[in-house]
Formats: sequence, structure tokens, C-alpha cells
Amino acid sequence: MRPSKRRRVAIAATFTLTAGLSACGAPDGSELAPWDDPGTSEQFYDLDNLTELELLIEPDALAALEANPREWAPAMIVSQGQTYGPVGVRLKGQNSFLPISQKPSLKVKVDRYVEGASLYGLHDFTLNNMASDPSQMHERLAYQVAREAGLVAPRCNHALLTINGQFYGLYASVETIKPRFLKRYFEDNDGALYEATDVDFRPELVGRYEHKNGPDDRSLLEGIAAGLTMQPADAAVTAASRYIDMDHFQRYWAMASVVGQFDAFPYSQPGDDYFVYADPTSGKAWLIPWGMDETFFAADFSPLQVHSVMATTCMASSSCYQAYVDHVWDIQANNEAFGLEAERARAQAQIAPHVARDTRRPFTDAEIEYGQTQLGYFIRGRREILSGYFPPPQ
Repeated sequence: MRPSKRRRVAIAATFTLTAGLSACGAPDGSELAPWDDPGTSEQFYDLDNLTELELLIEPDALAALEANPREWAPAMIVSQGQTYGPVGVRLKGQNSFLPISQKPSLKVKVDRYVEGASLYGLHDFTLNNMASDPSQMHERLAYQVAREAGLVAPRCNHALLTINGQFYGLYASVETIKPRFLKRYFEDNDGALYEATDVDFRPELVGRYEHKNGPDDRSLLEGIAAGLTMQPADAAVTAASRYIDMDHFQRYWAMASVVGQFDAFPYSQPGDDYFVYADPTSGKAWLIPWGMDETFFAADFSPLQVHSVMATTCMASSSCYQAYVDHVWDIQANNEAFGLEAERARAQAQIAPHVARDTRRPFTDAEIEYGQTQLGYFIRGRREILSGYFPPPQ
């Protein structure tokens, strides 16, 4: 589709502006002034509205993203008819990775080139292509379950993305886990933050946690790992509890069980799709879910088929295991109380017209229909399935 004359003028201006940008600002080395922020993060992640965004990316930057998709490239961003930027854009994803010419997942760094710039109160956000999710709703609903359960978890809704006048389709818009996100949950957001990919709380694996922010102080990770080597299991749980909020872990694990996040910690081996934050105020580590696109699958998969040393140790401690079971039923009841099934139906109706016109999605109409039907079955039947593993509360 050819852009309108107004859009072609905007794109031309953008290409002129962004040519030769460096991470330091303008081509001549001067600093670019931040723009007036158009709104708040509450507006951006409002579940009653779909965020509409357009990226204007010059040909050289598009070529750079094709050749080096993980490297930042400059772009302008259009929201509510106004153009902001330049911002940084790069591609992301592993199994869900698609190139810029198809339907890529993207990270947007709003202040990459303009120090202090924000868009709807955000310095960064993530746009996921939902290439592993035929329902097109898993991330939005799973993160909502986690937040409703009182866990530290990102906000997520749907967004509509256009690039240079071409509609790229429906995306999951996920809050990036950075210090500003942490500030909403913790008094002190300057602690060590780690991303976990194929790693677990074992002494030999502590060095493989990827440091993302704050001081690279792994003492809490080391304390957890050392504590979990103790015998018997009750002693290990007590020792590890000095370094991690164990009640929060039990609730995190219970949330994963309820929504079926079985491709992530503590089910995957050795473990991925989570962050660890070392909170300086409490002196404890906290877990943050990530990569929730493959939730609500495999309803009959045993929630007790865990691999993480933390979960297997907890299962071997009767008190720790019972606390986990109590959290499972509490979160399941919470889902029923806030109306997860109604929210699923509402989200499905909300995105339906945009799914229909999304020609870049990697699923047929039949696959979308089947995925959304199975998602409904999973949610409505979850209590009965869980009852096969845990005695329901009386």
C-alpha cells in the first residue's frame, strides 16, 4: 500500500533527520532535545484500547536491520498523528524470530538517541509478533493473571503496528523489564537485575545469569544455590529463604502451573524465561516472569513435572509443597473471581477485526480459530484438570 502524500512527506523528513545518527545524538555531535511526552504508561497499556503505532524507518536503516537485526537502528515513531524521535529499534526473538521483511518482534528504545526522552512515560517497550501463539492472546492474559495474583510482572496489551505505511499487524505490547519497571514494585530499583536463559540455581550455573542492570553482585544467587545443596529438604528451604522470598517463589511457581507455562522455569531444563531482581531493601531475590507466549498449552501436562532444583527441593519439603498447592488454588480462585474467561472473550472480540486484516501473521484463519477455541477450553477446564493433581480445597 502506497503511503499518503502527508505520510510520504513525513517519511522523507524522517529519512533526512535520521541519516547518520549515532548513539550520541545528531550527526554533528550535538544533543537532541527531548520532546513533550504525549501521555502516560497507563494509557499505553490500557486494556480497553489498542495502541496504534507507526515506525518510519529510512532505507539504510531497514537494510541495516536486515543485515544485523540485533543491532540498534534509528527510526521515528508516530502516535495519534504526531511524530516523535528518533528512537532506537532492533529485532528480537529466538524460536519466534522473523526478519524485518516479514513480521518481526521488536524492541523500541525511546531514549536511544535522545537522552531523557520518553513516550507515554516509557523509555523502552517490546512488541512481540506472537509467532508461537495461534490464539494471539496468551501473553496478554498470562501477564494479567500474574499481576492479578500480586506477582512482580510486566503489563501487556495488544498494539497495531505500521512500518512506512505498510500494516505489519497485531502485536503483543509488553512492558520491558528495566529500572523504571522495577520502581513500580520496589522502593529501591538500583539493585542487580539478571535475565535467566538456560540457567538454574545451582552453584556451577550462577555465573551464567546474564547481568542486565545495577551492580553485578551475585551474592544472593550464590546464597540461594548454596542453600539448596543442603540436606534434608526442609533445611535447604530454610537456608535458601535467607536469600529469596520463598513465598513469592511458591506463588510464582503456582502461577506457572495455573496458566501452563511449562516451557519456562521451573519446568524447563535447566530453566529460562524469567528475570531475577536482587532487592537491596529486603535483601531478597525476586522472580519476574517473561516469555509468556507459550502459556495455556498442554492442559494435561503434570504441573509437578518440574526440573529446577528450587522446585524439586520444595516438593521434598512437606510444608513448602503445601504452601505451593495453597497458592495454586488461590490463584485459580482469583482467576475465576476477576473473570479470566470473560476477559478472554472480551480480548478475542476486541482483536478479531485486526487479526482478520493481519496478512503477515504466520497462522491461517483455521489455526487462529482452533487456537482461540483451545484457549477457552483450557481456561474453563483448568479447575477440573488441577483437581486431578491436588485435592481441591474444602
